[in-house]
Amino acid sequence: MDTFNNKHSEKQCNADQKVRKKKKMVEILKTRTMTTTEKKQRLNQLLESHDWHYQRTEDSRVYKRGSEQRAEIMNLVSELKADGDYLFTKFHRRIFPDLY
Repeated sequence: MDTFNNKHSEKQCNADQKVRKKKKMVEILKTRTMTTTEKKQRLNQLLESHDWHYQRTEDSRVYKRGSEQRAEIMNLVSELKADGDYLFTKFHRRIFPDLY
């Protein structure tokens, strides 16, 4: 019975990994096919909802989600070049005024 449970949980784990990879690819494809306006809107949405203190958490799920979101934010900033940098800096100054 243990062998069956181990095989079943291993298959489930593999299936979960495949689903996560597909979701990540969908997000990447969405980012690549967005117009500049859509990218700016997505960046604003991410900046507003991002947990800026995710690095201080003890919960690995919160940290992982924050890291992934931060990566998406920085990806959009680099794609939008000057506009992305402006939006990021503008928002960052509002959240962390002491740094400027």
